[in-house]
Amino acid sequence: MIDLKFASGAAVRVAGPAEFEVLSGRAIDIKSGRASVRCDEGATGFRLRTTEAEFVDLGTEFAVVVADDGSAEVRVAEGVVVARSLASEVVVPLHAGEAARVEARTGEVHSTDADPVRFRVGPVPAPVLQPVPQPAAAFRQLPPGARVVFLGDQMTDRETHILLANQALGTLPGRPLLLNGGECLPLFFTDAHVEAALLPLRPTHAIVEFGSEAASYELPSTPDAFRAGVGRLLDRLAAEKITAIVELGHPLGRNRPPADHERLDEYNRHLRSLAAARNLRVIDPAPRFRAAEETGATLLTPNGRSPTFVGCQLLAATVLEGLGYPNLAVPSHVKGEMLPGAVRDWQVRIVPGGERLTTETAAALRPGDGWRAVSIPMPPDPLQLRMADQSHFAPSRERLRGFATGLPVPAGGSVYAVGSVDSPRERPACVNVGGSLRAVWLNGEKVFEHPELWNGWHAGKDRVPVKLVAGRNHLVVEAGNHFFLSVTDAADWALPFPSPE
Repeated sequence: MIDLKFASGAAVRVAGPAEFEVLSGRAIDIKSGRASVRCDEGATGFRLRTTEAEFVDLGTEFAVVVADDGSAEVRVAEGVVVARSLASEVVVPLHAGEAARVEARTGEVHSTDADPVRFRVGPVPAPVLQPVPQPAAAFRQLPPGARVVFLGDQMTDRETHILLANQALGTLPGRPLLLNGGECLPLFFTDAHVEAALLPLRPTHAIVEFGSEAASYELPSTPDAFRAGVGRLLDRLAAEKITAIVELGHPLGRNRPPADHERLDEYNRHLRSLAAARNLRVIDPAPRFRAAEETGATLLTPNGRSPTFVGCQLLAATVLEGLGYPNLAVPSHVKGEMLPGAVRDWQVRIVPGGERLTTETAAALRPGDGWRAVSIPMPPDPLQLRMADQSHFAPSRERLRGFATGLPVPAGGSVYAVGSVDSPRERPACVNVGGSLRAVWLNGEKVFEHPELWNGWHAGKDRVPVKLVAGRNHLVVEAGNHFFLSVTDAADWALPFPSPE
């Protein structure tokens, strides 16, 4: 392996066996082999040529694999790369998380598997064998119709990796249904949470995914308390006949304090031990993260804790492995799919002072002057349209799924929203909320108030059983600058299967 530093500021790593030629301070020709490129701001425009293609950097990190027949594959870890076929003169911009192949001779350009492991440059350290036995059937596919709930931390609440896994599963026959249980850190786990937020989802399995966040926050905890909290959660799941799958915490960034890494290592040891004692599946994102780091991929945001979109792709691949689908390709973006029962039409009023509604004042609301109509899905923000990939940017993505976001609410202010849902008959139903929604009234009765303990942002974080009357049912909402509300027949709805492209 050889590292090259160009005068333009580009850094190129070439892994042997390889044949290459430095063309100038701003260009290199890779005739065969693997190479990764990292460019700082001044290196924009750096060119990597192959026999069949040219890849031009626009401020990015990417990796290239050139086969003996001259075909070339490129994967973008960050930023944008322009791929140009020398045979066909096709020019295609590629964004972070995307990969393309330029065929030899024909010059055809098409998408390819973006798994970063395939593009690693340099040797991958041998995995450290853990003295934890895994059951023989650990990674068989779950039974048809399995209902899998995710329990975790802020990463779970943002749910990018869950949406990617759901998209990858598509409409496969017998595939599991995925449900997001949101934030359920072991420090805050309560029986009330299980009764109110977990059991109504009727899960058969639960992916328990925390460790990284708990290790990197100054929480009033110790490794022993972490172990006790996780153990109690696993035992409660078992008592409810919910089979747990234990996901280890993903690696933290090198900029995190050494104490964070030490805690994460200890937390992961506890997770392995707890899973082994209960004969549970263990899935570990670390090998994928380490392999991707070899390609120069940026897997974590600058805080060294939160996964980037590429990091979420690796987490999705880890989840799919745990569900028994290790060979499914992870998508390069998240599709915005409207969630079931989302209420589409609202009249909204901005309240700068943030005055709280009461049942009496909520009943007296009458839209008029000072109110604005909001239709779901809201149109995208013009600034968001300039982004290379909006699918990891929750406010933009969630608009497509039924959220009202980006409402012009000043600090300390509120939103009052009035809507309705029609029903052909009196019937039981469920009101599902998300975002910064604080309270909901249905037909004059207060049916929801945000709990004192924060339980996340995602749609369906709270699911409230209600009764609809025949005809029009009136809704009043108090929220911050974003909210989600849907009405479904029952509380156990899962993420919808993705629609065909």
